[in-house]
Amino acid sequence: MTVLELTFSMEQGSQGIDNDPTNPLSRALNRLFEDGEPFAAISLCFFGEFPKSTTILNSPNSSPLRWLGVFVHSAGDRVLFFPGLIFSSKGTQLFRKRSRQLYIDPVFNVDHVSLEKNFTRYHFTTYKSKAHIANQKTYPLGNGRFLWFSMSIPSETELRELKAETIVTATTPSTDSMRRLEVFNRIKDGAQSFLASLDQEWRRRFPEGFLHFAIIHGPKGFPSYEGHHLGFPYGSPFVAAPSPNSYKQVQFLLQRIAIGSSTDIQLMTSWLPGSLRGPVCFGRA
Repeated sequence: MTVLELTFSMEQGSQGIDNDPTNPLSRALNRLFEDGEPFAAISLCFFGEFPKSTTILNSPNSSPLRWLGVFVHSAGDRVLFFPGLIFSSKGTQLFRKRSRQLYIDPVFNVDHVSLEKNFTRYHFTTYKSKAHIANQKTYPLGNGRFLWFSMSIPSETELRELKAETIVTATTPSTDSMRRLEVFNRIKDGAQSFLASLDQEWRRRFPEGFLHFAIIHGPKGFPSYEGHHLGFPYGSPFVAAPSPNSYKQVQFLLQRIAIGSSTDIQLMTSWLPGSLRGPVCFGRA
């Protein structure tokens, strides 16, 4: 066996080193290095505040950047998302709004979310295992778009802090280590990074609120979705608040993430009124 150690410099990360194998970059890359499963593209997503015009992004006066997660486009034409959640967060809560269906597993920690290549179904897989749960349907939004899933968290402190250096360590078969490195070298130069942000004015509008991310999948260049089928967790026991009478006060930041040459992800970030029970809730429309 060959042990590989790769160091990634994160310019906007806070001082320190993240060599934990459960950080989202390590989990994503080890599908290639340890499991031998190649991928065609990778995109890194972070979360942080909008920079002020008079300060530098991630200056000592601003909050640290955090991992939102890592998107991978596999060679098998599936899209995977590795959330940047603090891995000590225990259990999984799922909610399907239209059917009021609940799923609660107190010990299942989500390693990644897999979108099948027909884009109509997805499932959750746990860390270092083939075990998966919730073979869910995506929600069609027209024009080839689908709401893949949503993720709600009480605040950004449930996301892993980005450090100045991230170290990925992997053990690969000596007979195949060069091939796996060649696959990595082909895609690393095309890797993209994105920052999801939240205007602090949104928080002041709803002093008691929580973060909500909706992930929409579609073909390259699809028209942006601006509706409200976004997998809000209202109506579930996970939110201690009724659904707002109007979403006119709720603002969304829309961002486009390229996943390979034929697929786009639209990420919608918002701050919703209410109190979220539990560290994370995954949902769908």
